[in-house]
This record gives sequence, C-alpha cells and structure tokens, in this order.
Amino acid sequence: MFALPREPSFDAWTKAWGTTCVGLTCEGIKGYFWNSIKMVVPAVLISTMLGALNGYVLTKWRFAGIGSSSASCCSPASSVPIGDHSDGVYWAS
Repeated sequence: MFALPREPSFDAWTKAWGTTCVGLTCEGIKGYFWNSIKMVVPAVLISTMLGALNGYVLTKWRFAGIGSSSASCCSPASSVPIGDHSDGVYWAS
C-alpha cells in the first residue's frame, strides 16, 4: 500500500508546472508561484527591517527603574499574578 515507486518520475510535476488548467487558463501554476515569490520576499524583508529597527530603538531607550524592562521580558508567564475578582490572587500556573 505504501511503497516507493519503482521508477521515479517527475512527469506530474512538469505537467502541473506548465500545462495544468487552473482557473480560466491552462498555463500551469508557474504564474501563481512567481506571484507568491513577489509577495513573500518584500514582506519578509520589510518585517525583518522593522523588527531590527524596533530592537535597536528599544536597546537605546532608558526606562525608569534599573533593569525593570529586561526583568519583565525574562519572567516566565506562569509567574504572573492573575486577579480573579475574589479575595485572593491566583498564579497563572
């Protein structure tokens, strides 16, 4: 039932790339593939640059309290107190 093919063939991939009917045309998926590349590459570059810029700016800011911002970034989420509107405070764990 599950076995490797006796003779590997890329005929189906070639047909899907160049001649398969998708939508109203029979030009394959190559146009859709390149359209995806045109969208993904700029999106990755822009988000990487914005993330790097934000990281650089945050390292240059001086916050009130020594190390309070870095201490809050490194604390595990399970140690954050959660109020439940009753008489006590319950921890997230």
